Amino acid sequence: MGRRQLARLTDVQVRKAPAGKHADGGNLYLLVSPTLSRSWVFRYRSPLMQGADGYGRLRHMGLGAYPVVSLMEARHLAAQARRELHEGRDPLLERTRRQKAAKLANCLTLEEVAETFITQQAGRWSDRRGASTWRQSLAMHVYPTLGSKAVATITREEVAKCLLPVWENTHETASRIRARLEAIFRYAIGNNLRTDPNPAQWKGMLEFDLPAPAKVKRVKHFHALPLGAMPAFMKALEEAEGMGALVVRFIALTCVRSGEARRARWEEIDLEAKVWTIPPERMKVKNGQPHRVPLSTPAVALLEMLWRFSDKKGLVFPSVTGRALSDVAASKAAKAAAGDERATVHGLRSTFRDWATETGKDWQASEMCLAHNVRSAVEAAYSRTDQLEKRRTILEEWGNIICPIEKDAFLVQHNFEFGGI
Repeated sequence: MGRRQLARLTDVQVRKAPAGKHADGGNLYLLVSPTLSRSWVFRYRSPLMQGADGYGRLRHMGLGAYPVVSLMEARHLAAQARRELHEGRDPLLERTRRQKAAKLANCLTLEEVAETFITQQAGRWSDRRGASTWRQSLAMHVYPTLGSKAVATITREEVAKCLLPVWENTHETASRIRARLEAIFRYAIGNNLRTDPNPAQWKGMLEFDLPAPAKVKRVKHFHALPLGAMPAFMKALEEAEGMGALVVRFIALTCVRSGEARRARWEEIDLEAKVWTIPPERMKVKNGQPHRVPLSTPAVALLEMLWRFSDKKGLVFPSVTGRALSDVAASKAAKAAAGDERATVHGLRSTFRDWATETGKDWQASEMCLAHNVRSAVEAAYSRTDQLEKRRTILEEWGNIICPIEKDAFLVQHNFEFGGI
């Protein structure tokens, strides 16, 4: 009967109940001693321990003394215990586990919890350098002030103080770090290493300590070379040494993003069809579809040269360590070739876009050259083409513009029989 009927006791009954055991329902009992002291107990049969009668062992879990623990609080604790029983867990064992976790949390530092989180999550991230990026940013901006602090005790104010130095100067970096901290604290809360609230959460937390993003964010336009400077820029890259110059040339000819080019692999490239297929997990626009890049004549010539001197597998633009070339290496090559510290690799895409607009190229095809999402879900459902050939014509003309003279010399210089991939 006690299990079926809940909330049988009233506050008055609890205060005036005589010595004995009084059921409130749902396995919750009020125990009144001969001296009339009162306490709460939750009686249940363990789903994990067998008793002498062949059923679950009968266990008693004290919930605290009355009136320190009120009737409402006792019912809340009993409801939590019933949920644990329903899930096949033993409430007493669960309480012991939480107590041990709380003690452990007071010893675990933010850096230790962050490392555990990164190690567990790294395999799920599409970016293979994600774990390294997280560790570097945290080591630079977070660990010096918060790394050695117990994860259970870090406050909102401490997180805000940690972020403030980079919040206004490099807001994009600070926003990424805040999001990473929020994920780490969420992991800690989920594993009973600290309690709510999340001190790195923006809404309801850091929004009271840091300026709103809209007030500090500045739109940063990447410096774009003028079209007239592109032939000299490409010539300087051709004469430069190193894989950085080669990848920048390839980026200029294909108009892809730096990371997409730097992580290009030979198995993605079909030189006979003059098509490079980038898998969806490497694309910034996450639509689940691979992105086909038509390769112009100069782009094919560059790849054929690289193919001749490569090991015919893996990365097209490897670093000296065999890993993907870094963004810094590409950036240095671009600045050196342009003779301008303001020059950026991403700015090459802006130069292409300006040229396509000024020369009246098809807007949708031009945007698709840049792998921009130019169609709504409805349009995408009806349009099954990626306009490959139209984009090929545009990029071929673009290649002729930025390599007007050097292209022919380049093709003669690297003319050889291609055996195929």
